[in-house]
Amino acid sequence: YRQNRIAYRVLRLLYRHADRVVALTEGARRDLNKNFAVPDRKISVMQTNAVLPPEIIKRLEQWDGETGRDNDLIVSVGRLSPEKDQMTLLRAMTLLRTGRPWRLAIVGDGAERSALENFARQNGLAGRVTFAGHVADPFAWMMRARVAVCSSVYEGLGNAIIEALACGTAVVSTDCPYGPREILQGGRYGALTPVGDAAAMAMAIEAALTLVP
Repeated sequence: YRQNRIAYRVLRLLYRHADRVVALTEGARRDLNKNFAVPDRKISVMQTNAVLPPEIIKRLEQWDGETGRDNDLIVSVGRLSPEKDQMTLLRAMTLLRTGRPWRLAIVGDGAERSALENFARQNGLAGRVTFAGHVADPFAWMMRARVAVCSSVYEGLGNAIIEALACGTAVVSTDCPYGPREILQGGRYGALTPVGDAAAMAMAIEAALTLVP
C-alpha cells in the first residue's frame, strides 16, 4: 500500500535517531535490520512482554495441571480480526474426523465476529462453537482446554501461546512471523502449520486431541 511505503521511508529516517529499539522476537530484529537499516547494536530483543499477576502465578502453582480439564475442549484466544484468521480455524473444524468429539471456544471480540458466527451457523458448527467474547482472565479457559490454537497470519509475539504453555495445554499454531516458531522452538513445544492451511491445522488438532491422557 502507498501509505505503508511512505511510512516505511519515514521510519527509516526516524530509527536513525533512536538510542535503542526494542523488539519482541529475533524475527522482528531481522526485519528491523533488513528493512529499516537499524544496526544490531541498537536493537534489544525482549522475547516476552507477558506480565503475570501474583494471583495467577499462585493459582498455577497450586493447580495439578489436570483438574478441571475438558478433554474435548479446544480454545482460541485473541481479538476477532483479519490478522488472527479464526476463519481458517473454523474451516479446520469442518475437516475433523466424523465422530470425533470436540468443542471450540473462541475467546475474544472484534469486527470479524459476525462473519465467524455466520460461517459456524452455515456449516453446522453452531452447536459446537462458543463465542465467549472478551474475558479479562484467559487462564480460566486455558486451564480447561486440552488444545489451544493460534491461527494468526502474523504475530508480534503471541502471548496466548505462552499462556497455554504455562498451563501445560497442547498448542497448535500457524508458523506465522514472528513469534510462534520462536516460542515453540521450531515445533519442539507445539505443532506448527502453514498460514491459512485449514487441512494441515485440522490434522494437527486431531493429533493433539489423540494425545489425551
